[in-house]
Amino acid sequence: MQRINKATAEAVIDFSGGNPELEGLAEQQLLGTVALYNKLADRQVAYLADEVGMGKTYIGLGVAALMRHFNPGLRVLYLLPKNNVRDKWIKDYRAFVHSNYRLEDMAVKGLGGEPVTPFRACHNLSEVVQAVASGNERDLFICTSAFSFAMGNTVADMLRWTQRFEELMPQHRKLLEKIVRQLNTMDGRSNPGGLKRQVKDVWVKALGEMLPRFDLVVVDEAHNLRAGCESSDRNRLLATLLGDNKRIKRLLLLSATPYDRHLEQLRNQLALFGFQGYAALPEGGDPTDPDMHAALSRLFVRRLNTLTLDQVAHTRNMYRREHRSGEAAEVKMTVAQKLFAALLQKKVSEHLQENCSNRFELGMLASFESYLPGEKNRPVEFDGHEAADEGDSLRDAADRSVVEYLVDDYENSFKRRPPHPKMDSVSQQTHRLAFVEGKKQLIFVRRVRSVSELKFKLEEAYDDWISGYIVGDNAVVKSYQLYRTRTVERSHSLIENDVADVFDAPASSDNFFTWFYRGQNPELASIKGLGQLPHNFRSTLLQSRLFEANWLSLPGMPAMTSLKIDWSVIGKSESVASPGQRYRLAQYAYLRAVATRDDAAATVAKRVLNVLFEGVQATCDLLTLQLLPVNWSVQRSGIACGAMASLLCWHPIGTQRYSPNLPL
Repeated sequence: MQRINKATAEAVIDFSGGNPELEGLAEQQLLGTVALYNKLADRQVAYLADEVGMGKTYIGLGVAALMRHFNPGLRVLYLLPKNNVRDKWIKDYRAFVHSNYRLEDMAVKGLGGEPVTPFRACHNLSEVVQAVASGNERDLFICTSAFSFAMGNTVADMLRWTQRFEELMPQHRKLLEKIVRQLNTMDGRSNPGGLKRQVKDVWVKALGEMLPRFDLVVVDEAHNLRAGCESSDRNRLLATLLGDNKRIKRLLLLSATPYDRHLEQLRNQLALFGFQGYAALPEGGDPTDPDMHAALSRLFVRRLNTLTLDQVAHTRNMYRREHRSGEAAEVKMTVAQKLFAALLQKKVSEHLQENCSNRFELGMLASFESYLPGEKNRPVEFDGHEAADEGDSLRDAADRSVVEYLVDDYENSFKRRPPHPKMDSVSQQTHRLAFVEGKKQLIFVRRVRSVSELKFKLEEAYDDWISGYIVGDNAVVKSYQLYRTRTVERSHSLIENDVADVFDAPASSDNFFTWFYRGQNPELASIKGLGQLPHNFRSTLLQSRLFEANWLSLPGMPAMTSLKIDWSVIGKSESVASPGQRYRLAQYAYLRAVATRDDAAATVAKRVLNVLFEGVQATCDLLTLQLLPVNWSVQRSGIACGAMASLLCWHPIGTQRYSPNLPL
């Protein structure tokens, strides 16, 4: 593999696809492709660490295309983090060959613009075995999650996997004979313990004997492997399969964050594939050390995404500040938090030891994220989580039942949610910033249902806060005590109830404010001393003319002397119509009459009618219109307006009451 120059690559690849608007980005992508190609030629390993948004996928495809251009028999393995990422790579691969590869050389691009080399997307380990067994001439797109396949926790589960193994790889049946004999001596519902790891190792060993040598392995989001070979079954099996450097000729890693402060994370990624020696990183962890900096420069291609304004390049680093320590990272546990956490840890540990051979996936413990019980018999859901393959969709937090039992028992005993160190700390800080300092906040969570937990914690803090304002009113205090007995019965759903625009909407128990002030709450009627209930008071206000706009009071609008109203517009007689309905109808009649004029006031009236009274049909009009002093009277004519004098003398602000000289 010989080094190339920019002109050679440019004759083969056009990253812009003929779009002039993409020429700037295309130039950066071409330079990155050439640099990576030459690094692979020199040292067999390279790392693309461009900032997010610079098209790392296309650059990786460009490197593979250039290598295949000079070596048509190239075999490529693409290791992708998730199913959706894998599918996007395949889509981009086809688009790249069709639109960005210039030559129909029958090596990369064939007739019709399709890729020449066959490829296959593998969803699970079984498909990997089938793809390898059917021939080694194709490219493979595989999710790394395929190597963390779930096998269940019972002997029956293990036996099903051994049977599947014998069906796919009968030539390697002897590798399982001893394990199958051990499984057959156990009860079908018991936990097989360490045998699960042995079965997985057999799968990988057999696959390793079938797997071809790849000329290039492309690893997207390689930072996911930074914890090292022994940190998980996925990493261990990947290292077993690919880490001896016998199946990978060249390695291309991709990630915008190759390591986080510690260079050991980078070393772990290289070691997993057996390429730490090729990178030749010196000892130490200081990236600014001259020797280390030189070694990293030989390994990395790293550019920042820039935006040029007035011929000045701007990057995110010019305005970004990272805060990695401080008050937000410190949580001091209360006695109650310590006691409940200790009890929960004890019960969870006992459960895992008795039922799971003391093994579990890191981060899957429900109590680590929140104490909020999930929906019964449903797996814990994480943000962006995709169900893994080979039955892994049934995977769940091993301690779910233990946590749910303790949480339910605590709530039944103390009528409150159990204290949680992390959730309590976040809710207290959020409450202080929101209700005391009036600051908006944006909170990111890992577990989806943690949103509900934080919501309830904040509502509890709000209830405690608002109770301080009502301690002097005995009647309201009684209502607050009644409400507190209902808090345990609140819904745990993330779905918010729609606020109904009706007077008889039921009250919500989300917090004391919504329970007491919003909606109709029959429980309040039993409390003596409250007087007029909030629901009744609100209904009266909403049906009144309070806050209604008075269009006659606008500067330049004409005055009036008399009014004629057709009550059929609202389908009610004057005697049963609410004050608000009467007022709005009078406003409508006034605007209809003004709209017949030929002046600026008519223009205003027409616009108001189109916006506020669209679709209203009526035969209302003013009998006469003329500019008058503030003293005026209302003449009843036709279908009388009844108490119209008082109706037309209510000011929209609601602070002034009847006055015979007050305009409409």
